[in-house]
Amino acid sequence: MGATEVSVASRAEAEELFLGKYQAEGYRNTTGWSPKESKDFFGSKRGTYHWDEGANAFPHDGSHLQIHSFEREVIRIFFHEVNHAA
Repeated sequence: MGATEVSVASRAEAEELFLGKYQAEGYRNTTGWSPKESKDFFGSKRGTYHWDEGANAFPHDGSHLQIHSFEREVIRIFFHEVNHAA
């Protein structure tokens, strides 16, 4: 609905939101790539997404899926981490 940041309860919900809204649009997963690697390989970060979880979410406040839209907006879907060790 135009928001560039949203919070959901879990990573699974973030995945569902991404799949429903963006999957058929040709977005490419660059999780684990540096920004430079993404830009060098694809020419820009537009049309890519990546998961920033735990310490890798810095400088943001929590784990999230970050989408670089084709329209140049950056969309973040924040989610709560689930601790399976308990």
